[in-house]
Amino acid sequence: MIKLDIIEKGKVAMIVTTVMLTSNWYQELVLEDPDGQLFSWRSVFDGLPRIIEKLPITLSIDVRAFGLILSSHFAIDQNQSGEDLIPPQAFS
Repeated sequence: MIKLDIIEKGKVAMIVTTVMLTSNWYQELVLEDPDGQLFSWRSVFDGLPRIIEKLPITLSIDVRAFGLILSSHFAIDQNQSGEDLIPPQAFS
């Protein structure tokens, strides 16, 4: 492995930045989009069937996560109120 000191790292960063700024990466990115723009309503509406297809899975994950967060909140709140989650008599 080659060790670079700070000056050489700065030179490498400057070279990489120069290459990125002088290349035509933005024009290539814009050409990949069907309308030649970074955002297009056509792309949004073309993607809606896939989004709707996966919506039940997404909503079930959201509901379960919300339930987990809510139950954790109630457990922590009950524990901070001075009551034990498991009464001491359960261990005897």
